Amino acid sequence: MAGPSPPSYVREFTRHSSDVLTNLNELRKRQILTDVTLRVGGCPLRAHKAVLTACSGFFYSVFLGHGGHEVSMLTLPSSIEPVGFQALLDFMYTSRLLLSP
Repeated sequence: MAGPSPPSYVREFTRHSSDVLTNLNELRKRQILTDVTLRVGGCPLRAHKAVLTACSGFFYSVFLGHGGHEVSMLTLPSSIEPVGFQALLDFMYTSRLLLSP
């Protein structure tokens, strides 16, 4: 009969999630492995579906809905301002939101 198992523990790497976001943002800036183009007010913005899906219920339903995984270009409604959406996209990749008065 085997003796008692040694106690186990979990080591949390607190920087891991921020490092992942930093690397994904760098990939986005260099347009590496981006798999969707968002057209916002005529401006094309490249992104990763996985990041959009993880951060937004709207994108979750678009990309995980029927045939949505095949979407490579998505035009957002004209009521969405490019500057405002760019700020949201940056937030998804950085966890930082620039606010100004």
